[in-house]
Amino acid sequence: MMRKFVCGAALAALCMAQGVAAQKQAAPKCLTRPQAEKLVVAVLPALVRGAQRKCAEQVAPTASLYTSGNRITKVFQPAADAAWPEARKTLPILTGSNELSSLDDVLLRPLFESIVAEEVAGKFEAEDCDTVDQVFDALLPLPPENFGKLFVVLYDVGKDEKPGEKRPFTICADKAGKR
Repeated sequence: MMRKFVCGAALAALCMAQGVAAQKQAAPKCLTRPQAEKLVVAVLPALVRGAQRKCAEQVAPTASLYTSGNRITKVFQPAADAAWPEARKTLPILTGSNELSSLDDVLLRPLFESIVAEEVAGKFEAEDCDTVDQVFDALLPLPPENFGKLFVVLYDVGKDEKPGEKRPFTICADKAGKR
Protein backbone atom coordinates (compact mmCIF):
# COMPACT_ATOMS: atom_id res chain seq x y z
CA MET A 1 0.00 0.00 0.00
CA MET A 2 2.76 2.47 0.91
CA ARG A 3 4.53 1.58 -2.33
CA LYS A 4 1.33 2.36 -4.25
CA PHE A 5 1.04 5.69 -2.45
CA VAL A 6 4.69 6.60 -3.08
CA CYS A 7 4.54 5.63 -6.75
CA GLY A 8 1.17 7.33 -7.10
CA ALA A 9 2.54 10.58 -5.78
CA ALA A 10 5.50 10.36 -8.14
CA LEU A 11 3.18 9.66 -11.04
CA ALA A 12 1.11 12.64 -10.01
CA ALA A 13 4.11 14.86 -10.52
CA LEU A 14 4.03 13.87 -14.17
CA CYS A 15 0.29 14.01 -14.72
CA MET A 16 0.24 17.61 -15.81
CA ALA A 17 3.32 17.13 -17.91
CA GLN A 18 1.70 14.31 -19.87
CA GLY A 19 -0.98 16.70 -21.02
CA VAL A 20 1.64 19.20 -22.21
CA ALA A 21 4.19 16.92 -23.84
CA ALA A 22 3.80 13.31 -24.95
CA GLN A 23 6.06 10.95 -23.09
CA LYS A 24 8.84 9.57 -25.26
CA GLN A 25 9.57 5.87 -25.48
CA ALA A 26 13.08 6.49 -24.17
CA ALA A 27 14.29 5.56 -20.71
CA PRO A 28 12.53 7.28 -17.81
CA LYS A 29 13.69 10.76 -16.92
CA CYS A 30 16.36 10.98 -14.29
CA LEU A 31 16.33 13.25 -11.21
CA THR A 32 19.06 13.55 -8.63
CA ARG A 33 18.07 12.83 -5.04
CA PRO A 34 18.08 16.55 -4.13
CA GLN A 35 15.87 17.36 -7.14
CA ALA A 36 13.42 14.57 -6.29
CA GLU A 37 13.37 15.59 -2.63
CA LYS A 38 12.56 19.22 -3.52
CA LEU A 39 9.80 18.04 -5.84
CA VAL A 40 8.27 15.95 -3.05
CA VAL A 41 8.49 18.74 -0.46
CA ALA A 42 6.93 21.18 -2.93
CA VAL A 43 3.84 18.99 -3.37
CA LEU A 44 3.38 17.79 0.23
CA PRO A 45 0.35 20.00 0.97
CA ALA A 46 -1.29 18.81 -2.25
CA LEU A 47 -0.56 15.19 -1.31
CA VAL A 48 -2.31 15.72 2.03
CA ARG A 49 -5.34 17.39 0.40
CA GLY A 50 -5.67 14.58 -2.14
CA ALA A 51 -5.57 11.92 0.57
CA GLN A 52 -8.05 13.86 2.72
CA ARG A 53 -10.56 14.09 -0.15
CA LYS A 54 -10.19 10.43 -1.04
CA CYS A 55 -10.64 9.28 2.54
CA ALA A 56 -13.37 11.70 3.63
CA GLU A 57 -15.98 8.96 3.98
CA GLN A 58 -13.62 6.15 4.96
CA VAL A 59 -12.06 7.34 8.22
CA ALA A 60 -13.47 9.16 11.23
CA PRO A 61 -13.21 12.95 11.40
CA THR A 62 -10.98 12.43 14.44
CA ALA A 63 -8.45 10.43 12.37
CA SER A 64 -4.90 11.79 12.17
CA LEU A 65 -5.35 12.44 8.47
CA TYR A 66 -7.80 15.18 9.40
CA THR A 67 -6.73 16.35 12.82
CA SER A 68 -3.05 16.26 11.91
CA GLY A 69 -3.56 16.69 8.17
CA ASN A 70 -4.49 20.32 8.50
CA ARG A 71 -1.49 20.84 10.78
CA ILE A 72 0.77 19.02 8.32
CA THR A 73 -0.50 21.28 5.55
CA LYS A 74 0.27 24.37 7.63
CA VAL A 75 3.69 23.10 8.73
CA PHE A 76 4.60 21.85 5.27
CA GLN A 77 3.31 24.87 3.33
CA PRO A 78 6.28 27.17 4.16
CA ALA A 79 8.68 24.37 3.20
CA ALA A 80 6.68 23.74 0.01
CA ASP A 81 6.88 27.44 -0.84
CA ALA A 82 10.64 27.40 -0.33
CA ALA A 83 11.08 24.19 -2.39
CA TRP A 84 8.90 25.31 -5.32
CA PRO A 85 11.55 27.25 -7.29
CA GLU A 86 13.85 24.20 -7.36
CA ALA A 87 10.97 21.77 -7.94
CA ARG A 88 9.77 23.89 -10.85
CA LYS A 89 13.16 23.36 -12.51
CA THR A 90 12.48 19.60 -12.62
CA LEU A 91 9.37 19.95 -14.78
CA PRO A 92 11.27 20.32 -18.09
CA ILE A 93 13.34 17.28 -17.11
CA LEU A 94 10.23 15.25 -16.39
CA THR A 95 8.27 16.40 -19.43
CA GLY A 96 11.09 16.56 -21.94
CA SER A 97 9.77 20.00 -22.87
CA ASN A 98 10.37 23.61 -21.90
CA GLU A 99 6.75 24.55 -22.63
CA LEU A 100 5.94 24.90 -18.93
CA SER A 101 8.79 27.36 -18.43
CA SER A 102 6.76 30.13 -20.00
CA LEU A 103 3.87 29.77 -17.56
CA ASP A 104 3.76 32.14 -14.62
CA ASP A 105 3.88 30.54 -11.15
CA VAL A 106 0.53 32.13 -10.32
CA LEU A 107 -1.01 29.81 -12.92
CA LEU A 108 1.40 26.88 -13.00
CA ARG A 109 1.74 26.07 -9.32
CA PRO A 110 -1.97 25.85 -8.36
CA LEU A 111 -2.68 23.87 -11.51
CA PHE A 112 0.18 21.50 -10.82
CA GLU A 113 -0.84 21.08 -7.17
CA SER A 114 -4.49 20.38 -7.98
CA ILE A 115 -3.48 17.75 -10.52
CA VAL A 116 -1.11 16.17 -7.98
CA ALA A 117 -3.87 16.05 -5.35
CA GLU A 118 -6.32 14.38 -7.73
CA GLU A 119 -3.76 11.95 -9.11
CA VAL A 120 -2.69 10.84 -5.63
CA ALA A 121 -6.28 10.26 -4.64
CA GLY A 122 -6.67 7.95 -7.63
CA LYS A 123 -3.61 5.85 -6.80
CA PHE A 124 -4.89 4.06 -3.73
CA GLU A 125 -8.12 2.29 -2.89
CA ALA A 126 -10.64 3.51 -0.34
CA GLU A 127 -9.92 0.47 1.82
CA ASP A 128 -6.33 1.73 2.16
CA CYS A 129 -7.42 4.92 3.94
CA ASP A 130 -6.74 3.51 7.42
CA THR A 131 -3.17 2.76 6.35
CA VAL A 132 -2.83 6.22 4.80
CA ASP A 133 -4.06 7.68 8.08
CA GLN A 134 -1.41 5.71 9.99
CA VAL A 135 1.27 6.95 7.59
CA PHE A 136 0.28 10.57 8.15
CA ASP A 137 0.20 10.00 11.91
CA ALA A 138 3.76 8.62 11.79
CA LEU A 139 5.01 11.44 9.54
CA LEU A 140 3.63 14.29 11.60
CA PRO A 141 6.78 14.76 13.72
CA LEU A 142 9.11 14.73 10.70
CA PRO A 143 10.39 18.00 9.26
CA PRO A 144 9.30 18.36 5.62
CA GLU A 145 12.87 17.89 4.34
CA ASN A 146 13.11 14.54 6.15
CA PHE A 147 9.79 13.47 4.69
CA GLY A 148 11.12 14.34 1.23
CA LYS A 149 14.23 12.23 1.82
CA LEU A 150 12.21 9.30 3.18
CA PHE A 151 9.78 9.45 0.28
CA VAL A 152 12.61 9.42 -2.29
CA VAL A 153 14.36 6.53 -0.53
CA LEU A 154 11.14 4.48 -0.53
CA TYR A 155 10.50 5.37 -4.16
CA ASP A 156 14.01 4.30 -5.14
CA VAL A 157 13.88 1.10 -3.07
CA GLY A 158 10.57 0.20 -4.72
CA LYS A 159 12.12 0.26 -8.20
CA ASP A 160 13.03 -3.41 -8.00
CA GLU A 161 9.67 -4.51 -6.64
CA LYS A 162 7.98 -4.81 -10.03
CA PRO A 163 10.46 -5.28 -12.86
CA GLY A 164 9.23 -3.62 -16.02
CA GLU A 165 6.89 -1.27 -14.16
CA LYS A 166 6.77 2.13 -15.86
CA ARG A 167 8.06 4.75 -13.45
CA PRO A 168 7.81 8.49 -14.04
CA PHE A 169 11.48 9.04 -13.24
CA THR A 170 14.53 7.31 -11.90
CA ILE A 171 17.07 8.50 -9.36
CA CYS A 172 20.33 9.50 -11.07
CA ALA A 173 23.76 8.98 -9.67
CA ASP A 174 25.35 12.17 -8.37
CA LYS A 175 28.78 13.43 -9.39
CA ALA A 176 30.37 11.00 -6.94
CA GLY A 177 28.45 8.11 -8.50
CA LYS A 178 26.07 7.68 -5.53
CA ARG A 179 22.36 7.26 -6.07
